[in-house]
Amino acid sequence: MADIFAELGMEAMFFARMTETLKQQYIKDGKLEFIWEPNFDGVKQKREIFAHMHLTHYNPQGDLNFMDRKIFSEGMDYSLMDAEGHAENWFKMLQSYEDAYQTNNILVFWGDDYAHLDAEKTYAAAEKTMKVLNEKQHEKNKNYNFKWAGVGEYVDAVFKDAKAKEVQFPRVERDFYGYRRNENE
Repeated sequence: MADIFAELGMEAMFFARMTETLKQQYIKDGKLEFIWEPNFDGVKQKREIFAHMHLTHYNPQGDLNFMDRKIFSEGMDYSLMDAEGHAENWFKMLQSYEDAYQTNNILVFWGDDYAHLDAEKTYAAAEKTMKVLNEKQHEKNKNYNFKWAGVGEYVDAVFKDAKAKEVQFPRVERDFYGYRRNENE
């Protein structure tokens, strides 16, 4: 499959689902980002794709899912969102991300399917959250820079950091699709 994606010009892919056994091993090894190399009929191609497997699903963990109905409800004033109250949970979540990746760059997906039906309010809440986290990070002796970024900017930052830290991403030749949650599915 990587060969097909590479033929189409894909340079990077982002996903959250993989066989659970393999995903847990990658988490344990801190290698949720890797280079996926096609291997077709035993002949290795000269193509590769940077693969980022997200630690969780497509939204922040637990009560940090901004479109969770427990946090937001129809007609709720998003400006009342308790960003400061959630800051501690954000820092805990980010620590688990730091442990699972090899560079200093952390990608947090912002929401799930159909999560941004009211984009103006969602982005205002995100801006407020990033502001609070940027202000409070020093209490945790962290040096985060919370900001909006597209995946291209993220990939560039990851490779720049990997080069500076002399990180060698693991290389994966095998296919890891289809998705299974456990061995019985």
